Amino acid sequence: MFFFCLGAILVWLSYALSWRWINCFNEEGVCFDSETGVVYSQQSGLVLGIIAGIAFLIGIMTVLYSSKEPHHLKDDHQKV
Repeated sequence: MFFFCLGAILVWLSYALSWRWINCFNEEGVCFDSETGVVYSQQSGLVLGIIAGIAFLIGIMTVLYSSKEPHHLKDDHQKV
């Protein structure tokens, strides 16, 4: 569950730092917001998106792995 939450937070950060400013980036991949005085980098959204994807994959693998019951436990349930 932790990795799903981490992935969701990183997706939101990717949107907030990059996707929202997609039309503002110049040839160098930077955007300056004159209202807030913040410089946004186009690469930050890509990096956060990749890390979010990895976090989601780890979360999916964890859920799939934890949902499978080990074979030695299945045999014990049948003997009772």
